[in-house]
Amino acid sequence: MKAKNFALMIASVLILVLLAGFASAALTVVDKTITNADDNTVTITVTNTGATALTGIDLTDTGDFDIDTESIAPFDLTAAGTTGASITKTINIITDLNTLDLGTHEITITATSGSVSDTGRLTFDNNEFCEFNNPNSNIRINIEDITNKGIINQEVPTQFGDDDKWYPLETIEVEVKVENRGNDDIDNIEVEWGLYNPRINEWFIDDSEKSFDLRDSDDDTLTIKFALDGNIDELEDGEYVFYVRATGDDTDNADQTICASDSEKVDVVLERDLVVLDNIKFLESAQCGSSSQITADVWNIGDKDQDSVSVRVFIDELNINQIVDVGDINSLDKEKLSVTLDIPEDADAKTYALKFTVYDKDNDIYANDDEDSIFEAPFKVEGTCGTPLPKATISATLESEATAGKELTVRATITNTGTELATYTISATNYAGWASSAIIDQEKLALSTGQSKDVLMKFNVNKDAEGEQLFDIKVLSSDGETILSQPVSLTIAKAGFRFGITGAAISSDNWYLWGIGALNIILVIIIIIIAIRVARS
Repeated sequence: MKAKNFALMIASVLILVLLAGFASAALTVVDKTITNADDNTVTITVTNTGATALTGIDLTDTGDFDIDTESIAPFDLTAAGTTGASITKTINIITDLNTLDLGTHEITITATSGSVSDTGRLTFDNNEFCEFNNPNSNIRINIEDITNKGIINQEVPTQFGDDDKWYPLETIEVEVKVENRGNDDIDNIEVEWGLYNPRINEWFIDDSEKSFDLRDSDDDTLTIKFALDGNIDELEDGEYVFYVRATGDDTDNADQTICASDSEKVDVVLERDLVVLDNIKFLESAQCGSSSQITADVWNIGDKDQDSVSVRVFIDELNINQIVDVGDINSLDKEKLSVTLDIPEDADAKTYALKFTVYDKDNDIYANDDEDSIFEAPFKVEGTCGTPLPKATISATLESEATAGKELTVRATITNTGTELATYTISATNYAGWASSAIIDQEKLALSTGQSKDVLMKFNVNKDAEGEQLFDIKVLSSDGETILSQPVSLTIAKAGFRFGITGAAISSDNWYLWGIGALNIILVIIIIIIAIRVARS
């Protein structure tokens, strides 16, 4: 019995020793980054980090480009802490790294000895935007500065991101410097740029600037401006790379086409819930007592659909406050905002702050970590606000024939119906469709209360004018404000033609009257002839 227990004890110890040996066997493959696209080889370090020696270690690889691990013969490593526990292998790179797409490319290298293995990553980050290799070329390009201008609305932008953190619809300005470091000119320099998504190896936006030349040792600075407002449904949350490159013909090197590039990493941010305004439009100014139409695009720039969106439009100083229900908006989609504001008659003539706030279904203002969805634009009110404009009436009569191709005269009578002396400016408008010009004998009138004066307007009527035509007589105050705009209607007859015998002008519209007259003359002549013949007989 004792012998049996002893045998079991010995077996247990052996098992523990074997397990300890297996547990202490370990390999490590060190990660490595390739920094030069022209490298033909790469060194990989493999280390035995366990307590037992390892034999027949084999290297294999898989990934985005090709390296030659097959030519590396299996090798041995001693236990950790001893000479020979680590080895560095030089591996040939088969793929020309200059031909790889922009972005990060990775290979997994696996070292295996029996049941023991480990993997390391071999990474090449291709930031070179140039299509060909000429590292010693004379051209250089550098990104000097990147500025996020925000979502531009009129003169007051709203910025949700910052210079290296961009939101959809924001406008970005990039300052780029191009240098000629050679002793001769570089001709036909073209600066190309784009925003690249390395996760899918695609450009979100790309463009180029107008070409130019640089003399020896000269430089030029360009400002590239763009907005993330096209195909925004293709934007993804995450890291992008802004690339810029300059190509040109180097006269130092037999007009060889040369290239240089630069890049900066930026983050494009899609919030979960964020609705903003863009493309706010209205007339430059509004008259007091008038109405002003406001339109804008309401954009959901978050990655979640939004329900029951509303916008508050207000001018605090004028007590204007309207809530507009916009409705549901899908992610990275937009709806239209349209609202009419009534400007008070007693409003002061000045520039006001027109504001917009965007609310979610719970009546909370949309926001990100730094900014609320609040937008502002300058709104200008003009006119003699709070003071009644002078009053006037207009009556118009036709003073000449209204015939195509001839001068036409209209007499306009202007009457001051106000309570004090007023100075008026008279003009004729909207006649270009039937007359080439209009001349007014008195453009300015000073009228006391109840006084009237006549103004003659002469129009040079077009030869092809015909039928009913319109024009407007406008009366403006001394401040240039429109007091009255009176439409006038008149009928233009076709140009007449000459009757061969009388030389009189016959209107083509009255030909039948002239025909009857001619027939009567002929009948009279016939009657006279018959009467003479009867008298002779």
